[in-house]
Amino acid sequence: STAMTGRRLRRQTDDARDYQYQLEPVWSVRTGSIKHELLLGFEYLNQFNAFKRVEADLPNIDDVFHPVIRDTKQGLVFSRRAFDGHIQAQQFGLYAQDFIEFSEQWKARLGLRWNEFATSDLNRDATPSRRSRSDDKTGGQAGLVYQPIPATSFYAGASRGHLTNFTSESSGAARPPETATQWEIGKKTTFLDGRI
Repeated sequence: STAMTGRRLRRQTDDARDYQYQLEPVWSVRTGSIKHELLLGFEYLNQFNAFKRVEADLPNIDDVFHPVIRDTKQGLVFSRRAFDGHIQAQQFGLYAQDFIEFSEQWKARLGLRWNEFATSDLNRDATPSRRSRSDDKTGGQAGLVYQPIPATSFYAGASRGHLTNFTSESSGAARPPETATQWEIGKKTTFLDGRI
């Protein structure tokens, strides 16, 4: 068959609001000949999204190779509600990082972060429901830099972090946070006193 059936037109509205607060004091200290740059941080993130999607049926196309598409703008009726609800996610984070300078050639970076995630969603569809969940996640980072001359450095590092899984594309939107792991190794060279 060359017909196309079950065509629908979707209309979705989203009202999204984000609030974020971050505090990061930094201290420079020494332990003997070793320099430390200590960073302590606190972060609060609040995300809210109210969403609604409705659908209207479109006429079938009898032959996709010779389509005759009727103008239906005046007759569209958005009578089917695909989903209607809202989701809210709150994230609290405490973290610390130490950038250590052993010498002019050797440097290291160590960090640790704790997050608490609280997510809830309200589904106002035919069978209304409310879901919520909370998760605690800890991540960290570590890196090492060798800088034989001021213009060239070699580095390696690894980190693991977490992020709120925030979506309006599902009626069950309260999901566990995403996790990402990153590994890196490389070389950096600058020219013209760091301008390139």
